[in-house]
Amino acid sequence: MFWLIKIVLKYLCYFVLGITIIATCIVGYLLWLQPPFYFPKPTGPFDVGATTYHWVDSTRKEIYSTDLAHPYRELMVKIWYPAQSSSLGGLAEKPSAPYVRDLFVYLKKTKPLIWLLSGASRQMFTYERSNLGVAGTKPRYPIIIFSPGSGGSFDSNSVNCQELASQGYIIVGISHAYESKVVKFPDGRIITMVDVSKNKNFIERRKQYDKEIFEEGVADVRFVLDQLNYLTKNQQSIFYDRFDLDSIGMFGQSRGGAIAALMCRLDQRVKAGVDMDGSLFGPDATMHVAKPFMFLLAGDTVKLFDGPMSKESWKSFRITSPEEEQMVRERYLLGFEKIAADKQNKYIFIVNGAGHIDLTDNAILIKYAAPVLSRPLIKLVFVGPFGYGSIDGLRVTEIVNAYLVNFFDKYLKGQSSILLNGEGKSYKEVERIITNP
Repeated sequence: MFWLIKIVLKYLCYFVLGITIIATCIVGYLLWLQPPFYFPKPTGPFDVGATTYHWVDSTRKEIYSTDLAHPYRELMVKIWYPAQSSSLGGLAEKPSAPYVRDLFVYLKKTKPLIWLLSGASRQMFTYERSNLGVAGTKPRYPIIIFSPGSGGSFDSNSVNCQELASQGYIIVGISHAYESKVVKFPDGRIITMVDVSKNKNFIERRKQYDKEIFEEGVADVRFVLDQLNYLTKNQQSIFYDRFDLDSIGMFGQSRGGAIAALMCRLDQRVKAGVDMDGSLFGPDATMHVAKPFMFLLAGDTVKLFDGPMSKESWKSFRITSPEEEQMVRERYLLGFEKIAADKQNKYIFIVNGAGHIDLTDNAILIKYAAPVLSRPLIKLVFVGPFGYGSIDGLRVTEIVNAYLVNFFDKYLKGQSSILLNGEGKSYKEVERIITNP
């Protein structure tokens, strides 16, 4: 009997040793052996410059914090812009700007397993450079404001912002403090996301979102627009007299898309907007928008609301009645169609095969940058109403960039667009619901 125990222990040791070796190899690969990941190169004629600002709105008290040392609303803002060619002679073959460094450092310290398995341990670089002057090709450049989805930051759609900057736009991305997962201020403070809807029922959460997005989200954007006006008048700024304040557009993903719709309706400074798969919020959310507007939607999300919702969807949205389900549906495709009913400079496009988070940098990160071994696990985490779809990450990024550039070229630069009207190059994945006649 003793010899049998010895054999069992022997092979158990071999098993444990084997598992240890395999785990060590996997961790070693994730930490040290992955090559750097490089974001796609922007296709426009300009280099891409980037700089960040920390702005404090002394007219608004911060409602999410009781920090007496910092009582006012603070934002971190990133500006991408068409830049003068550097001494390197145009965009480098490989980008060198680290991607979302603050978030990755935070994950490493607070959630090391997620940091390791998500691919955040891998070096990632984007095509942008600091300390470059604004390109002198034009005296002023049109402005596009970007607002991210819930939990996102100004970097969440870097691949779109950099493409637009390379095409001759100044992009102003906003990290909404306490709404972004991580915001780092210059003094080292780390501000994390606050979930004010926790333990609230559906109606309570809906009222909370309407109030937040209308009162805080819109106020953040209006404050940023005011700051841009001051910035372009500052002779010490690289943006001195370089903003075309008569040509301002806005786009946002998810929550940011709802803010873009509200800004187009409420603020005359914003001339055109794009909602990327964001349900509508705020008072009179589906009221007509009398400005050029485009809804760019994920096909998987459209399927979710196109007909009766499943029990799983009810659970995800914490819906408890058919009336609440109808409220959700009226704020998505039904609401978009109501806003775009006049078809005057209105567009609704569906990117079939795309999931909700495919309309962010995650389309590339999950499908290309994340370790191959981790992708099945990530897929399990991101299944559900706000997951990612079957479309290739680079393909959906190309599509989104094309529609953003064409839309803003038409309505901020006055150029024609056969893509928007369906007369030229088209993408088989894109379905037109409403387009400008």
